[in-house]
Amino acid sequence: MEKVTHFAHELRHIAAAKMWNRLLQQLGLEFSEESQRNLIHANNLLKDNSLVVYINHTSMKDAELAISMVFSFLTNAKRIIGPAGMKHYDINRDPKNAMLFRLLKSLGITILPIAQQDDDRDYGYVEEQMRTKLRDTTKSTMELPGSVDGIAPEGTRSRDGKLLQAKRGIGFLDGYNPDLFYLPVAIAYREFSGQPSIFVGKPLCLKDMIAEETELPNEPKEKAQFLADLHMQRLAGMLPEHMRGFYGER
Repeated sequence: MEKVTHFAHELRHIAAAKMWNRLLQQLGLEFSEESQRNLIHANNLLKDNSLVVYINHTSMKDAELAISMVFSFLTNAKRIIGPAGMKHYDINRDPKNAMLFRLLKSLGITILPIAQQDDDRDYGYVEEQMRTKLRDTTKSTMELPGSVDGIAPEGTRSRDGKLLQAKRGIGFLDGYNPDLFYLPVAIAYREFSGQPSIFVGKPLCLKDMIAEETELPNEPKEKAQFLADLHMQRLAGMLPEHMRGFYGER
């Protein structure tokens, strides 16, 4: 089993590096040395810690960009998980993405389907099963060093490119592991163009982000929303002003 895991790890890195280099050339990506340094630092942290990589979501290209970039650099990632909308995981509704998500599992990347708020389909009792699996798998995975959780906190794609308010999900993660590091990845597309720029922030723990005198809300959902907004404020500060949306004046 260890040999299979190691092979999948190597294959994932090679495939991601090739995809990343291709995107750099085709899209003319802007990618700074500071972003590269932050990714290298995050990779070193993965030797003894777990990491949450979160992005803003404005284009269907985002996942391809983020996955190829992150896994070209994060070679110390041993296991990778991330939620995806059930409408994209459903083979009948979105066969292209559904096939991609299933292929990723062979590379050690586990996609956890979840019903998004803008998905009006009635999944019945299956929806509760999805939430339970998302919670339990995330908790057990993020307790282990070398784990990466990829997430788009807005929960859906912003149609106008401006940040939406984050859903609470990312704010609950500290309850699974209070020593998680969080790595913001901001993706900005030039106006009237599909050419993106990518900015990667410093990987930080919550204790590095919150002043000691700050009083967090006691109610779990309020606390989770407070933390989710805190993460998004970091992301907003890395984006052009016209893309900051809900977080533009915060």
